[in-house]
Amino acid sequence: MRLELLSLADAETRLTDSQARPAIERVLERSAIVLEQLAHAMTMGEDPQAANASMTGFDDLVGALAQFQHDNADTRERRLVRVAVARAQGLGGQLRALIRNAHWASSRGEIQAQLAEARLPSALRPAATWATLRANLDLSSVAFRHALRCGVCLALAIAFQRWQQIPHGFWIPMTTAIVLKPDFGGTFSFGALRVAGTFVGLLLATLLAHLAMDGASVRMALLALFCLGFRLLTQVNYGIGVAFLTGMLVLLLSFEGVAPGEAVGARLQATVAGSALALVAYALWPTRERRQIRASLAHLLSAYRDHLRHVLLGQMEGLSDTRAAARVARTNAQASIERLRGEPRSRRNLQELKLAESLLANGNRLIRASLLLEAALRDGHPLPTLDALPIFARQADEALSAVIDCLRTGGIPAATTLRNAERQLSDALAALPDSSPTTAALADTIDRVTDSIGTLTHLLRPARPASADAPAVHDGVHDAGR
Repeated sequence: MRLELLSLADAETRLTDSQARPAIERVLERSAIVLEQLAHAMTMGEDPQAANASMTGFDDLVGALAQFQHDNADTRERRLVRVAVARAQGLGGQLRALIRNAHWASSRGEIQAQLAEARLPSALRPAATWATLRANLDLSSVAFRHALRCGVCLALAIAFQRWQQIPHGFWIPMTTAIVLKPDFGGTFSFGALRVAGTFVGLLLATLLAHLAMDGASVRMALLALFCLGFRLLTQVNYGIGVAFLTGMLVLLLSFEGVAPGEAVGARLQATVAGSALALVAYALWPTRERRQIRASLAHLLSAYRDHLRHVLLGQMEGLSDTRAAARVARTNAQASIERLRGEPRSRRNLQELKLAESLLANGNRLIRASLLLEAALRDGHPLPTLDALPIFARQADEALSAVIDCLRTGGIPAATTLRNAERQLSDALAALPDSSPTTAALADTIDRVTDSIGTLTHLLRPARPASADAPAVHDGVHDAGR
């Protein structure tokens, strides 16, 4: 957005004697009013109704500015006006996106979001539990693969402890279930901390065996102390929590007449065996997220692209399959980001994590943009027959494909020009004699889709330092999303 505002200000400065200059000033003034009202709404936690009202007529101001493209004989001035119009159109899309986001960020935004989701058909709700579960019953799902890995490990641990008739053998599968995580960082850290904590607990229990095993009152006081320490410190450091837990178990078993040495020995064997099983299972089926996060995000955006294509072209017969694929891809991407958070926090990992979180958030914005249109289509309302609609759908598909290819190959996507197609389709929708539910939903969808795709493209384009010799305004269309 800053680039759009700076470019418009630069164009306004360079068009000193042009009649287009007041039109640019009016666009900038309206933008300033909207931004001030948005800032006030965000500060006060209110719904941005004033900002939304101020956006009324913004497109008319941009249209008035566009008239100077055709009425001007000066080639240089006409080029500057054309660039200013493109920037103003992109700015309008960004302001509308800010208003939508501020609406959900108000004091009642979460409640409004839940109510809006509840009004959708169950198949369209992003948080549909059973639909998400059914979609993830597949080996391509990270959650399903981890559940399978965990189930196999638990079955082996239970079979081993029953075969060997190990006292308190249930500690082995319990330890395996606690230590085994879907990510490298979680499994390794939990395994190491659990073993280390058990060893510290062993030393603590050895001291208890010599100093505090004579009186029941002393053991009860220590039991309360260890229970409190475990409750308060486990979330701070898992190893310390396990040390307190080990001492607490030794004290509890002492009331049953179990000797401290026997209890500690069984506990140590179970911890080592359960942790080793979890670590071996992960080593046999490893996942290094830094190497896979972009592929997961590319798969997510590919699923979103397929679903969006079906929605924009009104292909209802394939929507159930594309939505199920999108659910699986979203689950995998979210799980991949969570696993990346647990890996060693190197500079490169942190950069990948920041990019992944931004891409996921804006990818979800993209798929949510189509919900209203899909709901209208499911209600039986047809799409309007317009030549500009398949053109926009094709260009949106191509822009998303470019983003997906760059995620897979590590390339840099070209700047999108989707806003031109969006404006042409918006003008065609506005010219329709009759308004239908799909017409209004389609106009909202294409604006939000354009903004989301522009943001996704921008996230993969590295920031370049401004050059003193570079022009402030470029002759091209900068899509929404900066």
